[in-house]
Amino acid sequence: LGTGSTDDPDDLLDVGIGDGQHDVEVGLLGDLAAGRAYVSAAVRYGVQLEGEVDLRASATDVLVGPEARARVTRDPGDYLVLELTPRWTIGDHVSVGAHYRYASRGADAYPGLADEALAARLERSSETYEHRVGAGVTLSTLTDWAAGRIGVPLEVSYLHSRTVGGGGAATTLSRRDDVFLRLYLAPFGGR
Repeated sequence: LGTGSTDDPDDLLDVGIGDGQHDVEVGLLGDLAAGRAYVSAAVRYGVQLEGEVDLRASATDVLVGPEARARVTRDPGDYLVLELTPRWTIGDHVSVGAHYRYASRGADAYPGLADEALAARLERSSETYEHRVGAGVTLSTLTDWAAGRIGVPLEVSYLHSRTVGGGGAATTLSRRDDVFLRLYLAPFGGR
């Protein structure tokens, strides 16, 4: 749903947390296990629906005055995310793994924007793609829980990843550290 505050075009330091338009996303997640090795794969595709945004921009200047502010129709580009995560279990409680993520986002379109040069500049600056790789470790109590030795099954994971390639004006070289906590609950009891 199109929620969150949008970027204020009159405040150069403002960081919007939403964009005011709705999205439709479909995804598929699968796991395959063989012995102590297993792999997770995920794919997500999102269609970002058209909406209106306040914009202050020029086809030629980077910093423009308030006279360049306008409410425009924007059709954000669709996005695709592919992830592949192979893991290897070491003993009953520890697994190590690798991670690969490809994410791409199509160019925004600005239907009805009178300034065609500005529309072309905005469209070029919004298209992006990124290749990211990483490695991590997971500590798990699932084996002890399945054997009835503990009451709460959970996993704690750490993943370090970094950008190794990409393109587009909005793509940045970044590193990321994630910590995940998974708590497994059976909705109807049992193990």
